[in-house]
Amino acid sequence: MPAILKDKKLWIGLLLAHLWIFASYLSIPHFWGIYTAASGCLLLFTLSAREIYIKKLSVKDLLLGAISGLLLYGLFYAGLVFFNFLKVNLSYAADQLYFYYKPKELWQYFVLVFLLIPAEELFWRGFIQKRLSHYFSFYSCILLSALLYSLPMLYSRNAALVAAGLVSGLFWGFHFQASRSLPAVILSHLVFDIFLLIIFPLESGQY
Repeated sequence: MPAILKDKKLWIGLLLAHLWIFASYLSIPHFWGIYTAASGCLLLFTLSAREIYIKKLSVKDLLLGAISGLLLYGLFYAGLVFFNFLKVNLSYAADQLYFYYKPKELWQYFVLVFLLIPAEELFWRGFIQKRLSHYFSFYSCILLSALLYSLPMLYSRNAALVAAGLVSGLFWGFHFQASRSLPAVILSHLVFDIFLLIIFPLESGQY
């Protein structure tokens, strides 16, 4: 039997992630409340595993995180323009995401910055991807980690979110695998979300 099949912590973590994220998408009006609780539970599970090592944020990590977050936003913007040029309309699906899931209240922005983003990166990169790295090569680990990260997004029934999850999962997966710096990846995620949700949202007004 392959060693990964015996990794109980890995499979329990993935099962809990699917259950909690599935519950979050069951009720759109209560999404933020349920997803906040789900993220808190994932964070507690991750910390209880006692496998997370967070190195001190250096100036290099600070610059790398900020620049990579801007780069990922630029890739999303260029990708949307490219697909629109090809007459593949992703704008409607993207607008649907903004309409249903974009933060609308102050507490939601607070939770996004101080809980959701750190919890996601600690769980998916710091815990799941780190465990996968024991069984797979550098690039195989990144690819599988990105697939696992995007799979729960299927519960949203939104193709744009699943595609975005896969692309960002590959990007942050490579970032973490190459740098081994969780603070830099968390900062990258934070900068990306600030631009995507607040400064320059990629909304078209179609929904």
